[in-house]
Amino acid sequence: MDDKVTALSEDDDFSLNCLVDGNPKPKVTWRRKNTKLYWKNPLRFHRVRYDVEGMYQCVATSDGFLDKTKDVFIDVVGKPYMEGEGETAMVSADTGETVRLACTVAADPLPSRVQWIWRNNYGFETELDSADFRIVTTRRNQEMTSSLTIQNVAVKDGGSYICETTNMFGTVKRNIHLEIKESIPKTVVIPAITGGVVLLVTVAVVVIIIICKKKGLMCKSYQDGIYLLI
Repeated sequence: MDDKVTALSEDDDFSLNCLVDGNPKPKVTWRRKNTKLYWKNPLRFHRVRYDVEGMYQCVATSDGFLDKTKDVFIDVVGKPYMEGEGETAMVSADTGETVRLACTVAADPLPSRVQWIWRNNYGFETELDSADFRIVTTRRNQEMTSSLTIQNVAVKDGGSYICETTNMFGTVKRNIHLEIKESIPKTVVIPAITGGVVLLVTVAVVVIIIICKKKGLMCKSYQDGIYLLI
């Protein structure tokens, strides 16, 4: 058995058999090295993902004998995997806020970059670059995360933001729809409320005067918020 085995990402029913001979016949199991995760022999994954990659040990156990082990590295290769692929994520923000959009990609080989495309509400597409937007990409092992930051967003910034990346095995993309809501300034609310209070007070004064006239009374004066009747 080779020291390294390559598996294709998204493959179904991957298996690795460890052949051991001995007398008495040993019990053979698999474990992920430096963990307590064990599997029966043959080692089998019904769906290969990038988190499968790592070092595994074939362990042969016989009563009265020391365990025998064989290390095998499983290398997972394939097209990029992006969480939320094929779906549209919905994000909303108020005008003037700062918005951060991010896409995380797992792949082997890792792509050289993540491309950001903006499709406005009229359907026109524009490739975004770091000259106009803050785009930061970080890499860690088989993963890379690209984040797009839009400061002081306006209604015109709404639309679909598409992150896309490619390696030798294929292309993957994700769509994030950004909706910008126009915020109402708080200074507009105060005059509106004050105006309503003035209107209510005016209506109350008119009602009091009408009542006075209907009862044959005369409103003599208005002092300290109280009408004096005679």
